[in-house]
Amino acid sequence: MQSHARHPVPRASNSNWLLFAVLAVFAIVTWQIMSDGPLVGVDNWTQQALSSMRDTSTVTVASWITWLGNIYVVVIVTIAATLFLFLRKRWFQVAGLWLTMIGSGLSILLLKDLFYRPRPDAIEGLHNASSSFPSGNSIFAAALFGALLLSAFPAAQDDRFRRLAVMLAVAVPLLVASSRVILSEHYVSDTVAGLSVGFAWALIGGRIALRRKPEKPL
Repeated sequence: MQSHARHPVPRASNSNWLLFAVLAVFAIVTWQIMSDGPLVGVDNWTQQALSSMRDTSTVTVASWITWLGNIYVVVIVTIAATLFLFLRKRWFQVAGLWLTMIGSGLSILLLKDLFYRPRPDAIEGLHNASSSFPSGNSIFAAALFGALLLSAFPAAQDDRFRRLAVMLAVAVPLLVASSRVILSEHYVSDTVAGLSVGFAWALIGGRIALRRKPEKPL
């Protein structure tokens, strides 16, 4: 009979380094914005470059993608994932998921109030009066898909599934962040900071989610 090797789960030391890295990115971006550093010039240049490239099709596609980080979609997916994990008695994964999402939501409220930054010039028909920094959609997308990855990773028996899950957990937040810039809702630095905060909370919640190996494989 062929034996199946047990797939290792991510080590805590690795997650510590990743957490340090994403928090360092957030600190650097924040410092650049507060000090009006070179990154602000990159933000302005990007908006000017995109202004001549936007068309109806691009804006339409970006508008659909950006919904993946919308609070209503995030809440629905979070509740659905919670029910799935609850039915499979994955209590640590449920706790990690909710820590990630609650922490992300509170961070959005706190950071937008603490670091108020005007939005870029809005596209006609699109307007948001809240602070541009950091991007809330980027935070939610990174937190949600990062948390879903860490909830599913220990139970996944197929390497192809694991690779696909990792790619989606990275690609979807990046697409959401890009859509926010394309829609002129945020500067590039807003989305980079948002992704950093979201992935940081996913790693924090993941420390709980990975605490014990789930009994039932996916």
